[in-house]
Amino acid sequence: MPKIKAYSGAAGLIPVAEAKIKTAYQCPWTKRLFRAKRDYVNHLADLRRTRMHAAIAYKQQEMLRNDLLGQSRFEDIIRWIEMHPDFMWRNISSKESMPLGFGIKITYLSLTYDAHASNTHGAPRGGVTNWERAATDKSGKPLPTGYPAWTGRIEFTITGEKSPTHYWSSDVMKKLGIHTGSGGGISGNRYGFGVTFWADDWPTLKMMRALKDDESLGHVRIGKADYFK
Repeated sequence: MPKIKAYSGAAGLIPVAEAKIKTAYQCPWTKRLFRAKRDYVNHLADLRRTRMHAAIAYKQQEMLRNDLLGQSRFEDIIRWIEMHPDFMWRNISSKESMPLGFGIKITYLSLTYDAHASNTHGAPRGGVTNWERAATDKSGKPLPTGYPAWTGRIEFTITGEKSPTHYWSSDVMKKLGIHTGSGGGISGNRYGFGVTFWADDWPTLKMMRALKDDESLGHVRIGKADYFK
């Protein structure tokens, strides 16, 4: 069969004889093509609004996150989480609508302060994990083998309709400075996990303990165990 010249693009091959040169507008961010300038301008306006809304939502989420991390007592942290279901859901999913009746309630918290909690499985923001214990950084300096933290157990319940794309588990605490470990769930949307609150992630708690230097922030026990009973 005879060879012909053709243009190649994302849409496939187009014979040169059938191709026509047209003026088009291409979005530099999404790479979409538009024949009409009006459609292109409308696309840019929609994109600008979407990005502005996303930026505003991100700033609001970060402000609330900083407010949470600024709480001075564990009782206040529990109350804050219960009173901000919208924030907690956006922490799980920024795109999916919050399920009807969604809420999180911490029902049990048992913690002990450890000035050198192991960082084999986790670390505070800006810190490093150290599984080998003898590991060093690029300069040969030994990596930390622990950080100050409150460690223990946490239990919580989740209310509302279940999300079709997200499973309710320890993920609800991700990025919140509440590092959950081994555990799981039982009937009634009740969950229990090992937990670590790194002191460096909670600056106000860390400061309050340094100022008070008493047992009020050395041993914490709130609520009654259900998962761990």
